[in-house]
Amino acid sequence: MSKEPNHLFHEISNLSTEQRNSKSKDIDFASTAEILKIINNEDKTIPFAVEKELPYIEKAVDNFVEDNDANTSSATIHITYICSEIQIRKKLL
Repeated sequence: MSKEPNHLFHEISNLSTEQRNSKSKDIDFASTAEILKIINNEDKTIPFAVEKELPYIEKAVDNFVEDNDANTSSATIHITYICSEIQIRKKLL
């Protein structure tokens, strides 16, 4: 096995998104409505986190388009990945 997958596993396992969230610590005992509210409240933070990173997203997308043939489906996949990464990294702050 190469070092890259181990490094990636270590990096992912240390993300705050992969750690216990104090806001959902009792989710196992919550009602369906309470669970949905907890999830929804956490999901509300994502657009604000992405908004703060728009200049970086713009740069990443521009670099991607410059470096590739601008294949639409490939570009869409990479842009989605970039946004996901930003969401994960913003949770660390």
